Amino acid sequence: MINWGEVKKLHNDGYSNKQIKDELKISFGSIQRILKNIAEGKTRSVTNNSEPIHKRLKITEYEYVQLLKKLYWQDQLSQHKIANKLHACTTTIENNFTKYNIGVRSTSESSMWEQKTCNLTDLQIETLDGMMLGDGCLVRSTVSSRITYGCKFKETLLDIQKEFNQLHFSNPWGSKISDKSWRTKNRYWHMKSSYYNDLLPQQKRWYKNIKTIPDDIRLTPKSFYWWFIGDGYTHHKCIILCTDNFENNDLIKLQSKLNNLNYKTFIGNRKRLRFDHNSSSKFISDIENNNTIAQEYQYKFDKFHEGKTK
Repeated sequence: MINWGEVKKLHNDGYSNKQIKDELKISFGSIQRILKNIAEGKTRSVTNNSEPIHKRLKITEYEYVQLLKKLYWQDQLSQHKIANKLHACTTTIENNFTKYNIGVRSTSESSMWEQKTCNLTDLQIETLDGMMLGDGCLVRSTVSSRITYGCKFKETLLDIQKEFNQLHFSNPWGSKISDKSWRTKNRYWHMKSSYYNDLLPQQKRWYKNIKTIPDDIRLTPKSFYWWFIGDGYTHHKCIILCTDNFENNDLIKLQSKLNNLNYKTFIGNRKRLRFDHNSSSKFISDIENNNTIAQEYQYKFDKFHEGKTK
């Protein structure tokens, strides 16, 4: 039984909520609710607890304590999820943890255990690498990371959602473009995923304080497709990929990996990778033979083929 009068008296005597919790063996949540009710003029003097959970479960009190420890520490359930599983009130479970001196996880441990995982496939990692070579971004928290991406076409973001069908994404939103923009008067579209634990290793692959090229980057027709539609264009029958935001040592690394795949490339004055004519044809052919080209980006491939025929 939780006596409101005792809580009020200790509070009026200058006890902190922590001291009241230790004195009466009740949770912070119960203390806060009781004090709020008292401040609102409610006069209920006692909060009645239901039948003890261990009796309802027909187990001993000791067995009940062991069950709580197992669900919390071994099965990694939160107190809220334990309450749902045992058909009890979360406050009751919190009080029981205090009553039986069951230790609780730190905030960082709770965050780690309760975060979601997405289990990316090899093809999805190839797609992610292609996006990251362009305008893709991985934003991290302490224990997880999320994907953010922006592009000219809303349809592209919907295609990404299909590529990563096990991830939850926000609805795409459009940024406002100034009428004076030399690029376009259309909106630029953005999207972000939820945070996932196993996206954090991907974030660490790509960032060493600044965005860098990972040693194990996957350069495949799949990643080439997302790289080209995001940051590539045709100039004088050659493919050029925008790599302006990477450091010179990253460009040399990227160039070496492409050369090992029989693509001959050059680093231009603007820190952009330029493919020679033969490598440009091979690059486009590898993409077209292994991917379904989105309609909104077909113009990039048409422009390349038109340039070759002139």
